[in-house]
Parts: sequence; structure tokens; C-alpha cells
Amino acid sequence: MGSSNSTANTRNTSFDITEYMDITVLARCGKLNCGDIIQFANGNYGIVTRLNGNDGSVVTVINGVVQEVAICSICDKARKNNFYDAVSDAYGNPFIIQKARGNIGMVADNSQMFARLCRNGV
Repeated sequence: MGSSNSTANTRNTSFDITEYMDITVLARCGKLNCGDIIQFANGNYGIVTRLNGNDGSVVTVINGVVQEVAICSICDKARKNNFYDAVSDAYGNPFIIQKARGNIGMVADNSQMFARLCRNGV
């Protein structure tokens, strides 16, 4: 699935994962982009929907509901973790963000599965 219907994309042959770091450093270091999966040190996952200097927003599952919140409101440390790109091509970033925001208010059980579905479609 994912963007496999696009002949312009090639599958990422390595995992695109950074080390855990302070969320403000991660937001401004240039390694994190809108549409990426962010994994917080507390185990939560989300889709980065906006970056602005040291801050931004993420769509994630909180208390069983998909919500868009400030990136720094989840946890102090996080890492970029596009873990599933090695298995399935990612959609384009605008579509990933649209898909994530389109689920705001919906019930969801698992933030990792939610992020993977938004980014890779599987």
C-alpha cells in the first residue's frame, strides 16, 4: 500500500530513526519533517503536522482519542522513527498530514498503529 502506486518513490532500504533527544532540539535540528512519525520516550507515537522553530504540533492518540496537540506537551524526549518505511513506501507528506488530521476526534487504541496507517497505509 502506502505510496506504492507512485512510480516516483523508491522504498527506503534503511530505517529512518534518530536517537532520543530533547524535543526542542529534535524540532529544530533539521532531521524532523512534517509527515514524519515521532516516537516519544513515554512510548506514544504521532504524526508531525507542524514545525515552528523549537515547537510544533503532532496528531496522536491520547486517552483513546485522536488529537492534535503541541509537540512539547507529550514528553520531554522523542525521536524520529519512520520504522515502517523499510517495509512499505510512505505516502507524500501533505497526504500523511491530511490523513492524520482527518482522524481527529476518532477513537483509536494504539498510537503506533495509528501513525503507521497514516504514513504507510498499513
